[in-house]
Amino acid sequence: MAFSKLVLAASVPLFVVLAMTLSGCAVTEISNSLMDTAKGLLDGMNTTEPNSSTTAPDTSTLSADAQGSLVAWANWSSPDFPTECFHMGMADIGKKVDDKCCAAPGAVSPMVTEKDGTAYDCFPVDLGGIYARDFFGCDDGEVTVAEGCTPAGYEVLNLSSPDGWPTSDGSSLWEGTGTPSSCYCGYSNYAAVTSMTGYSAGFPSVYKGPGCFVALNYLHMYVPFMGMNASTAKSTLEAYSYNFAFFAHIEGSCQ
Repeated sequence: MAFSKLVLAASVPLFVVLAMTLSGCAVTEISNSLMDTAKGLLDGMNTTEPNSSTTAPDTSTLSADAQGSLVAWANWSSPDFPTECFHMGMADIGKKVDDKCCAAPGAVSPMVTEKDGTAYDCFPVDLGGIYARDFFGCDDGEVTVAEGCTPAGYEVLNLSSPDGWPTSDGSSLWEGTGTPSSCYCGYSNYAAVTSMTGYSAGFPSVYKGPGCFVALNYLHMYVPFMGMNASTAKSTLEAYSYNFAFFAHIEGSCQ
């Protein structure tokens, strides 16, 4: 994806910083003291767990018209945003929705999955000088996009560490024959997620088949990570004009 989800200023409250970073957005202007505080609050969130899946990479191939994209709406309160596309609850992650939800004007960013002429299943996503990782390829015979693909060993939010995530070095994030499981999509190797009831396999941020899907959004992070209820989280994001809505658009098939 070519665009940054957000460039964050140091004046943003700490709970906003934490939630936005966990959702994979760009964080480029946060003070060291703020990040130190964030690290202290999240010591228990960086525990990684071994991925026990033995699923082999899918041997089918993407069709010529296959494409994965991230779609961003800048303001869910805007008259241009379809009200039926407001799906911000935890149960909404990965929900297939009407294609109109993936029709944000001027805010569709195709995934860049090739390097030096070689296609990769798992690849870095530039968030404005720091990098997260996504998946695009065939999985279980279906064209698939997956988000939140954090490799093992990184320290979420500790950007001052060589092992901080998002990372300043995206060169090691390319994986040619991965799967959503082997790429740890959905934060599937982080106890902060897998210890939650109903999320032992990670967030369901794995989207299969052509269509438009609810992608990881900031509101999804507030309830499990910040301890806010949905109403408070929504009003907080709106107060700071961070009421973005993200969707994943998938085209093509696997053969």
